[in-house]
Amino acid sequence: MSDRTSTIHHHASSANHGDHDKLLTDAENILERLAGGKGGEKAEAIASKIRHAIDASKEKAANIREYVKNGVHHTEKTIQERPWTSVGVAAAAGLGIGLLIGLLSRRGD
Repeated sequence: MSDRTSTIHHHASSANHGDHDKLLTDAENILERLAGGKGGEKAEAIASKIRHAIDASKEKAANIREYVKNGVHHTEKTIQERPWTSVGVAAAAGLGIGLLIGLLSRRGD
């Protein structure tokens, strides 16, 4: 991976990771307030559900992060091994999208 590409991926990943972490921190703070209050059994049941949802969210986020990381690695490896094939696929995709946009824009007239 080039330094520029690595920097771009790292910056985007860090921003999204930070947003997710802030959301989880906020949810955990709310959970602590709820559990610390005098809401009784209902509040404790809700707090338990929230804890479960937070844990599931953390696990899913870690799985998605790993899946995307593997996908990026595989894509970069393929591009490095077959640069001209990658250029051809990108050109064909661009041409296809351009033709589709052109056809759709004529339909509206």
